Amino acid sequence: MDVWLVRVVLWLVAVILASCGESYGPIERGPHKVGVTERNYHDESRGRPQAVRLWYPAKESARESMQNYDRAFAGFAAQDAELEDGEWPLVLLSHGDKGNNANQSWLAEYLASRGYIVAAPNHWSVSYTHLRAHETSLHL
Repeated sequence: MDVWLVRVVLWLVAVILASCGESYGPIERGPHKVGVTERNYHDESRGRPQAVRLWYPAKESARESMQNYDRAFAGFAAQDAELEDGEWPLVLLSHGDKGNNANQSWLAEYLASRGYIVAAPNHWSVSYTHLRAHETSLHL
């Protein structure tokens, strides 16, 4: 396993553990409501779309509801809610090979409820919506 990848995984584990207080269980949500939105960009230099799903601490007035992120992943967040005032650290969340930006929605919602903004992009050529293996090696 690549040393860089090990460091990233260990850092993420440390962030999660550091955000857990004694009064919380390992997967209990934190004190913030969770907002979610999806942004679609266009990579002009490569001529392809770039979808990014964002989870974030939402204002107390946000109305959370069941979210169906795709055929396999659901969650509980407020669609397009207002961002809670404050400064929040950013976590970039990668879905890995042949997944999509909703694969780890459970983790993204957990982190957002603990005060993090989570950005999860779909990776071109290796998300299940853009399976083009021959292009993957061309863009590395």
